[in-house]
Amino acid sequence: FSTLSKLFVSVQKYKLAHHVATALRHIIFWSLPATAFFIIIRAQIVRTVLGSGAFSWNDTRLTAACVALFSISIVAQSANLLFIRAYYATGKTKVPFIICGISSVVTVIASFVFYKIFFIAPVVKYFVASLFKVSDVSGVEILSLPLGFTIGSLFNMWLFAFIFNKDFKNLFKNIRDTVVHSLAASFVAGAASYVALLIIGNLITLDTLAGVFSQGLVAGIVGIMFWFITLKLMKNREVEELLVNIKKRIWKAKIVVPDRTSI
Repeated sequence: FSTLSKLFVSVQKYKLAHHVATALRHIIFWSLPATAFFIIIRAQIVRTVLGSGAFSWNDTRLTAACVALFSISIVAQSANLLFIRAYYATGKTKVPFIICGISSVVTVIASFVFYKIFFIAPVVKYFVASLFKVSDVSGVEILSLPLGFTIGSLFNMWLFAFIFNKDFKNLFKNIRDTVVHSLAASFVAGAASYVALLIIGNLITLDTLAGVFSQGLVAGIVGIMFWFITLKLMKNREVEELLVNIKKRIWKAKIVVPDRTSI
């Protein structure tokens, strides 16, 4: 926020837009794979945190479905905070106020509409429930809330991005490659984690906390490996920047030894 404010006060509009685009690239880079992992290993996450006492397996499945729907908006939730700070830095506080207000109305309406649709058109409820494998669980109507929240968050992000691109230009152009690379790599990582879960499921059961945690951990590690390899093969910019930063932190720079004549 302080950096954005300094750039705006210094009348460096181009640098401010570039700084926001860079931050947004990294948000997309980290958030999309997080979304994929939350969706794939949602049951293991919920079971590890809440799987005790009266919390049944059906409760786990329904909660996991909610987690998956909420996780779809991880990118949007993170990006919205960035856009809010960017507009506050420029002094245009009315813009985020109006956008967030409209998006809040969209969230409430979307949740209410989907809740009604689930009763009026059971086929829609069955379709959504089938996607998250909870069609045989009672209380599926609760999914209308995270669904509405996700739609509102995505709409909020789209509105912010559209207006910011209009005000500062080239936002979509600067993040295009990152979006394409991250989507592809996240899909591969999710598929790899899913296959790993299928294989591990035959070896490790969900009867114990250690088993549940092990399933999620192994599947997550496998997914991260495929995510990294995919981005590396695509020569992703963010991965190269990440590797450079890691090398700087782990391996210290060589000490320059002065000549005897200069001592």
